[in-house]
Amino acid sequence: MLARRGVSWFFGLLLVGCGGAGESERHGSELRPEEYALPALMQDIFVPTCSSGRCHTRGIAFGDLILDEDVIANTVGVGSKGAPPRILVVPGDPAASYLFEKISSDAPAAGARMPLTGTLPTHDIARIRAWIAALEPR
Repeated sequence: MLARRGVSWFFGLLLVGCGGAGESERHGSELRPEEYALPALMQDIFVPTCSSGRCHTRGIAFGDLILDEDVIANTVGVGSKGAPPRILVVPGDPAASYLFEKISSDAPAAGARMPLTGTLPTHDIARIRAWIAALEPR
């Protein structure tokens, strides 16, 4: 019995030491609202990652998608040019949102996973998922 407790304790410690369900695996419900507020997403993700490479900015908007201004108007309820009839952001429904699929799936309905420069950190994907989930359905 003592040996069994020692093994259990060791694996418990190992999980804690390795992070278990740590920062990179947090679910949207565990995020603070300010982490997935649109201004934070603009500052931390959309502008530096999606627009700074001159991919999704005015004048060079691949797929006619602009992510450095008017993100609500440019994504929420807007049809995807790359995968019609998919909707970029379906308020309250990340799983039905093509933008979320593009950043979270290795095999999106069309094209490649975004960003092309490398996968977003799991925490940033969770933040975008939480933002979409928090949007009020129209």
